[in-house]
Amino acid sequence: MPVPRSYLFVPGDSERKMAKAGASAAHAIVLDLEDSVAAERLPAARRTVREYLLAAKDRSRQQVWVRINPLDSGKALDDLAQVVGGAPDGLLLPKCNGGADVQRLDHYLTALEHREDVRPGATRIITVSTETASAMFELGTYRNASPRLFGLTWGAEDLSTALGASTNKGPDGAYAFPYQFARSLCLIGAKSARVHAIDTVYPNFRDIEGLAAEVGHSRRDGFAGKFVIHPDQLATINAAEAQLLTVQPYDKSSMKAIEKGISEANLGLTPSNDGNIIRLVIPQLTEERRREFVKMVRHIAEEGRVAIRNVRRDVMHDLRELKGDGDVGADEEHRAETELQKLTDTKIAELDALLKGKEDEILEV
Repeated sequence: MPVPRSYLFVPGDSERKMAKAGASAAHAIVLDLEDSVAAERLPAARRTVREYLLAAKDRSRQQVWVRINPLDSGKALDDLAQVVGGAPDGLLLPKCNGGADVQRLDHYLTALEHREDVRPGATRIITVSTETASAMFELGTYRNASPRLFGLTWGAEDLSTALGASTNKGPDGAYAFPYQFARSLCLIGAKSARVHAIDTVYPNFRDIEGLAAEVGHSRRDGFAGKFVIHPDQLATINAAEAQLLTVQPYDKSSMKAIEKGISEANLGLTPSNDGNIIRLVIPQLTEERRREFVKMVRHIAEEGRVAIRNVRRDVMHDLRELKGDGDVGADEEHRAETELQKLTDTKIAELDALLKGKEDEILEV
């Protein structure tokens, strides 16, 4: 199973939001039956989620996961009875208290997959592994818990409630130590279990700059993806590393043509693809390669100067024709030529300034 970078939460009782999420750039959507659905709406939400899963046959572009209710909530079995038949790519298990809970869920899934004629073992599991105090002491128990286990994630909101804290943030706005500690244990627990570590949500969806900083921090630490609460966050989270470009064509049959076009463009890049995504690794620029790019930029700038001068030439020609026809006088022609030359000089100066800035950018190490 491919590893998504982004997992977008969607209320399980909103067909409109599900349709919008399905058309988004999220690598995976998580249809939520826990926090975002009121208790009285839960039976209807389960049916809505099942219908969406049954309709979403093609998962090549976007995986579909479901967040069920905690195993000890009295609601999880009813969630599973409805959604497993829709063959979700996986389940998000909240308030998980260790490997024993994963094994328990594995047993439920094995029985339900058989009943619903779903491929055995197809339903993967991601656990929210830090939402209770006792769960913090079980992060070493996930290894070999189940082959279904796909990843571990963490959360600060429920943990702060469990700890009786008034807030999970420090005076500087960053997570307080207990929650940074939970994040670190989740990461280490996932690596110990040989599964993926997935970072928690960034609640302020309007703070894209802060999100970008957190995504960078997350990737450097070793997290493979991130949960998302708003579609506006997807572009920042989905963005590949600075030296990796990815192209994901909607029409898979165009992959070869795109690869050929890139190869023939003389960009010094070698495309590779896995059948879904074309990847282009951007090599570190050597001094020689930087000088080559400067030459290319200078050539493009000279073409721009020629184009500007050609416009001046054409306008001058039109002015002379107008004067020859008696439509403008000598004084008007002279004023127009003077203004035209000033405008030409201004545009060439602007182009030269752009060139200088781009040369400096290319040569900066």
